[in-house]
Amino acid sequence: MKAPQLSKQKVKQIVEWIRLGFDQKSKEGNISEFDKQGNLVAYYNKNELPRKQLFCKYISKNNMSEKAEWFDSDQMITLYAYKRNVKIEEIKFRGKTYKTFFYENDKHQLIEKKAYTKGLELGNEYLLKERILYNYKKGRLTGEKIFNYNLLINGKSKKYDTSKILHYYKSKSGKRSKTLEYDFDGSLINEKIYEYDSKNRLIKTICHYKIENILTSMEIKYKNGKMWQEITQRPGYKDVKIYVDGRLIRLRSYNEEKIIRIVDYQYFYY
Repeated sequence: MKAPQLSKQKVKQIVEWIRLGFDQKSKEGNISEFDKQGNLVAYYNKNELPRKQLFCKYISKNNMSEKAEWFDSDQMITLYAYKRNVKIEEIKFRGKTYKTFFYENDKHQLIEKKAYTKGLELGNEYLLKERILYNYKKGRLTGEKIFNYNLLINGKSKKYDTSKILHYYKSKSGKRSKTLEYDFDGSLINEKIYEYDSKNRLIKTICHYKIENILTSMEIKYKNGKMWQEITQRPGYKDVKIYVDGRLIRLRSYNEEKIIRIVDYQYFYY
């Protein structure tokens, strides 16, 4: 949702030029537009105008007030409200309303999240759908306890299970070393490992989804002290993002080592 932070220029617009498969010529794709504070204000394709896929409004530099998104012919509207230590997000989509409260402490750390929903078969009263409690130690997030509620058609929320996520850190650097996610029965369902170089820069994350026994990874390479490549891999697919001076300039997507898509990013400035 933010433009690249460049030292001398402010990004106004990014145009995606896409080449699929064996196409010899790139075609203009989606366009991202940003305000002078670096906030994303619109995301669209010229061929789909006047309707934009995404449109955002802001009430301050860091606080969004409204977001409108299109999914086929359906529009999803998200409204934001801010109080002391609380952010409220309200989403209206396909006949239902979803309201989420994000609670922070005085250190601006997220300590609790409560999500409600209503509409259609659920009725007109908000029902509690999910509650998450966040725990910290020495300023670092160490655990998340997740309460999921069964939404009953008779207008009630009934708690039926809990799960948790635990985060671990290296003793010397304080960098996160791994994240473990547990299912409602206490079984480990996902393990994420973080690797760093000698300068304590993140160079790789590996996720192991235990139930499907699937491994995915994200690797970061640096050149001249700056991010150069970001490589994400999942079974059969690979994406390679290339950066120059903090800007994403190209994306190459592979299927079984065969290129299926190339996206080049063209920048315009204020």
